[in-house]
Amino acid sequence: MFFYYNAHPYQYDVDDCVKRAITVTTGMDYKEVQRGLNRHKKITGAEKFNSDNNPNSYVENILGFKRTAAPKKSDGSRMSVDEFCQAFPKGRFIVSVRGHWSAVINGNLLDTWDCGKKELLAYYAVTPLRAPDSIPIRYGFIIRQDTSTTASVCFYDGNGSCFTKIINAKHVDGYRACLLDMGKHEAIDWSEERWK
Repeated sequence: MFFYYNAHPYQYDVDDCVKRAITVTTGMDYKEVQRGLNRHKKITGAEKFNSDNNPNSYVENILGFKRTAAPKKSDGSRMSVDEFCQAFPKGRFIVSVRGHWSAVINGNLLDTWDCGKKELLAYYAVTPLRAPDSIPIRYGFIIRQDTSTTASVCFYDGNGSCFTKIINAKHVDGYRACLLDMGKHEAIDWSEERWK
């Protein structure tokens, strides 16, 4: 099951999936992971913390986790992340899909977007390096304009469930302001790509 969770300390929506996946699964501090990945660039020669083989080398050679190719289904195809979550209901895993890393804990996908339908390429079974805290799942919402007259509001309830409400596009700003003023929800600004 997918749960919205952003491990970034300031809740920024940036290209940091590698840091978030490592932080969530290992229990390490986000900034500690950030420093480690950046220091590791000197060994791998990578330009960025998440380029070339830097993340894989860091997780394998520094943290000591073994990379495993994605299990195959009976028809020979790779399983999706959702299928992996069902097949591995216990344990902590960093999962890799094309261009993205995510965290899976006890069959739950914890990320800033739902990559559950994506084809799994590989995974790391993780032993927490720090005593893991409970993962606080927050309430949130996303507003997307569908047409010139309608918009969709998707509400996440903090338990992994969501529901969608259709509103008049003219009321988007007022609707967002009211939800934020209530203090119960936070705006989750996902790009259009994240809805696919």
